[in-house]
Amino acid sequence: MLRVLVCCGVWALGLSGHCASAQSRAAYLAQELSPRCEAGDLTACTGLGWLQESGQIGERDAAAAQQLYAKACDGGALGGCIALGDLYKWGTGVAQDYARAAALFQRACDAGDAYGCYNLGSMADLGFGQTADPNLAARLYGMACEGGEMAACHAMAFNQEAGVTVALDLAGAAALYQRACEKGYAASCTRLGMMAQDGRAMAADAAKAFALMGRACHLGDIWDGCLAYGQMAAEGRGVAVDFALARQVFTRSCDDGAMDGCMALAVIYEKGQGVAAEPARARALYSMACDAGWDAACTARDLVK
Repeated sequence: MLRVLVCCGVWALGLSGHCASAQSRAAYLAQELSPRCEAGDLTACTGLGWLQESGQIGERDAAAAQQLYAKACDGGALGGCIALGDLYKWGTGVAQDYARAAALFQRACDAGDAYGCYNLGSMADLGFGQTADPNLAARLYGMACEGGEMAACHAMAFNQEAGVTVALDLAGAAALYQRACEKGYAASCTRLGMMAQDGRAMAADAAKAFALMGRACHLGDIWDGCLAYGQMAAEGRGVAVDFALARQVFTRSCDDGAMDGCMALAVIYEKGQGVAAEPARARALYSMACDAGWDAACTARDLVK
C-alpha cells in the first residue's frame, strides 16, 4: 500500500493540493478519506487502512487497518484484498496465515490485478507457506510483468540473472531490467548498471553504468544505486572524478538512513577529497554508522587522526 499511496500520491486518491510535510499530508488524507470510506468509497477505506497500519496518524493500529482492508476487499476493491493479504503474510497485527494471504492474492490475481499476481508469485518463489515452486513463480511473475507490474519484471530478471531457480539468461535479464528501468523501477536500473559495468550480456561500458546508477539514485535507490553512483564519481569510473557530486550523493544517502552512504561520506571528510579535511566531522559520521551496528565504522572512527 505504501507503493500506491506514496508513489501515486494525492492524485491517485482523487484529492488535490500540495503536501507541506509527511505528517500534514497524512492528517489531510485521513480527514478526506474517513467520510468517503463511510460513504462507501472502498478505495478510500484501503487508503485509510494504510494510514492506520503505518502509524502516520498516530500509533500503528493493525487491527483497525485489518477491518478497513477487509471492508474494502469484501466490497470488491482488489487493493484492499492485497493489503489484507500482506497483513496475513507477515503476521502484522494478526496471526500469520500464509494460506489466507495466498487466497487473497489469488483472488486479486484472478481478477486481473498484476500486483496480486506478483505477490502470489513471490510467495511461490520464496516458499512462503509452501515448497518453493520456481515454475509457478515464473508464470505468475510473467503475468504480472505483462500486466505492467515492474516489480515482477525485476523479479523475473533477477532470477534469470542468477540462473539458480530458472535457466541462466543474461540477455533476457538485461532486457527485463531495461524495461523496468525505463518505467521508473529504480532497482532494475541499478542491476542493469552492474551488468554494464561488468560486461555481462553486453560490452563493458563504464559510462553507461554510471548513467544507470545515476538514474537509479534519482529514482530512489539510496542504498545500492546511490552508493555505486557516488563511488563511481569519486573514483572517476565512467566520468571524470567529481568529488562534489560524490559528496552530494553520499550526503543524500546518509540523510535517508543508508549507513554505507555515511561511511563513504566520512571517508571524503577524513581524506579531504574535494574539500578541506574535517576529522571531527568524519568521526561523527563514522560514529553514526558504528551506533547502527557497523563494526568497520567503529574501527575507522578510532583510526581518524
